[in-house]
Amino acid sequence: MSSPRGVMVARVVVSDAQRPGSLFTPMHWNDCFARQGKVNSLVAPVVDPHSGQPESKQTAVRIAPWLPQWQGELFSRVSLALPRHMHWWRKAAPGYII
Repeated sequence: MSSPRGVMVARVVVSDAQRPGSLFTPMHWNDCFARQGKVNSLVAPVVDPHSGQPESKQTAVRIAPWLPQWQGELFSRVSLALPRHMHWWRKAAPGYII
């Protein structure tokens, strides 16, 4: 997903239950579990002056498939520092960190 403000990479579920022309992303997605997982990178930094609630329901985005040339899985029991150009996400696996 992209907007004029940034990019977010996420897995997508397409459903007839979703209103055409709209999408839903939990507002708490962040970069703890994916390098480009911050939904707030798509949203303008505008908040309601009284409540402080972000204006996240008014963001126009573009959705396009991510088609990497290759991909793989790396399992580690310790946290690794990966290069900035590498897209990654964390998932739980028995005996490994998340």
